[in-house]
Amino acid sequence: MVKAIWPDYVPPADVREAASETAYSPPYLDLMEEAIAYFHLSDAHQEKKEALVEWFRAHRVDGAQISGNLATAMATLVRLPSAQKGGAKRSWAR
Repeated sequence: MVKAIWPDYVPPADVREAASETAYSPPYLDLMEEAIAYFHLSDAHQEKKEALVEWFRAHRVDGAQISGNLATAMATLVRLPSAQKGGAKRSWAR
C-alpha cells in the first residue's frame, strides 16, 4: 500500500533486515504452498476442489489431522477466484 501512495518509497535498511530475519510462516500456509507445488497450480492449471480437499485431509499439522472444514477452506484459498465459480452447465433452459 505504501508503494501505491509513494512509488519511490524504500524502507530503511534496518526495517528490511528485521523483516528478513523474522520471516514467519504458519504451518497451514506452508501446507497450502506445498499443495500448490504438488499439484502444479497456476493460472493455466487449477485442480478440482475435491482433489485438493482429499489431499489436505491426508496431511497433518503439528500431529493433528486437518478437519474437513479447514481442508475445504484451504482448497478454496489455493484456487483462483475464477475457478471457484463452478463450471457445470444446466441441462435445461432458464
